[in-house]
Amino acid sequence: MAAIDFLGRKTTSASILLKNGNKLNGIEVSVTKDSIKFVESKSLLVMNSLVPTYKIKTISYKDRWRRLPLGVLAGAPLGFLSGIALVNIFKIKDYHGDADYLGTSLQMTVVGVLAGCITSYLIGFDEIYKFNP
Repeated sequence: MAAIDFLGRKTTSASILLKNGNKLNGIEVSVTKDSIKFVESKSLLVMNSLVPTYKIKTISYKDRWRRLPLGVLAGAPLGFLSGIALVNIFKIKDYHGDADYLGTSLQMTVVGVLAGCITSYLIGFDEIYKFNP
């Protein structure tokens, strides 16, 4: 070990420079008389770079929030219809002894909207930009 630079005022994180020139970032650093113990922290270095558009063929990314209204529109009626089906299959009754279509359907509508939102968020909407060659 050639040098230790503690990051900040605490001795829990440090930058360790080895004799061969490698640099390690450590957390949970504890230094004793003849040794050092730490957990190596590997992080991704983000660099901003400029690239001319004539070198780019396509750019694609996933917009997860754009499909959310479709999940609500699909999940609400499916949940409502599944509530009606549940009342018919399991003979669910309200406190008067009548078939509880309204309560069960509204509860299943909420479940359908939540399931539709989660599914649409996971699926997302692909944005693809293509450039002329």
